[in-house]
Amino acid sequence: MVNLQQTKLNEDGSRKVSQIIKQVILNAATSDGIEPAEELTPFAKDALTSSGDTPLTMLKILFKKQKTRATATPRFISAMRKGNLTYENGIPDNFSITQLPQTLQGTPVEKLDIGRMLNMDENGTITENDTNTMHKSVLPVSRTMHFLQDKMKAFQIVVGEYFGTNSWVYNDATMWVTWIEDNFSTLQEIRAQRDQDLPVKIEIAISDRFNRIFNAAIVGIPDESLFDNRILDGILLRTTYLELPSAVREAISSNKRRQEAQPTNQNQNRRQRQGIARVNHENHPLELKMLSDQYRSNVTPYIQTHKDKVPKFDDNTDECLKFCFLGYCNEDCPRSKAHVAIKRGTKRFDILTKLKSSCMQSNKPTPDFQKGEEQ
Repeated sequence: MVNLQQTKLNEDGSRKVSQIIKQVILNAATSDGIEPAEELTPFAKDALTSSGDTPLTMLKILFKKQKTRATATPRFISAMRKGNLTYENGIPDNFSITQLPQTLQGTPVEKLDIGRMLNMDENGTITENDTNTMHKSVLPVSRTMHFLQDKMKAFQIVVGEYFGTNSWVYNDATMWVTWIEDNFSTLQEIRAQRDQDLPVKIEIAISDRFNRIFNAAIVGIPDESLFDNRILDGILLRTTYLELPSAVREAISSNKRRQEAQPTNQNQNRRQRQGIARVNHENHPLELKMLSDQYRSNVTPYIQTHKDKVPKFDDNTDECLKFCFLGYCNEDCPRSKAHVAIKRGTKRFDILTKLKSSCMQSNKPTPDFQKGEEQ
């Protein structure tokens, strides 16, 4: 990994850019696979030459302007500022999609005042402990396809500003954004029915792909073969094996333990205190099954804007969508009358299957489920 220690300043106080790093970025910004880009983009130049917390401010302005839900880890900001694009040891960080989550909540750096730390680092007053914390590898992995989609859009935006919108790397980032959007429903289904870790596997695959491109830029112009798009069909057809490094698997396990254990215990304690019993859907059809975060990301917002489309269990009772899609609910639910097992081949099953599909593709016209209209 090329490392740049930018300690020299120009007469105007701006940081000097290493010629080696500049050439790596220009190589990565090639628009034809033959020649490097002629000049750094204004965004890249500002990021490389500015001091203190300016790169952080630049990203905040950029994400706000593009209306993108994203933030940047200290590792990403440092990579953008110093031109350290690559990572080693199979742990994706630095200039990587993994370092652009919606929030830093739940990560080791969530309570850091990153702007203040960057300024302290610049003037040499930062402590060793703060330095170690700020530059600790953070793996805020994508738990859902929605998270992955947001991170990929944020990465595409930064790549376009940093390398230019005519560059091959920007075109490649755009290809991933478009592919995720076009195949979102299919990817959701694969995740729900076959592979819960699919979002993070795709995220790591994207990270490693760009890492190979940036590594190639260290020694020359990235070869066209590095931009091969056959991996896209391979993921959909499941002919491409997506592997997770051991460090990433451990990070996923740690995140799941931290995020799931506490809420579960809280819910159990609440039910015990209030005497609330839980009812489970026996023989829950796989076609209807959803994960809790998938339910929150798709069903909840859809129903909030389409309340009239909630199917009826009978003349007086709405379906309990939590029971239908998550497979469980509380016995004291106001729709407990609808806590009846759903059987395949019934009209009820067909209506709920269509509703799930519409929730997953909420940008499409909404059919009238009660009338049995098809999408």
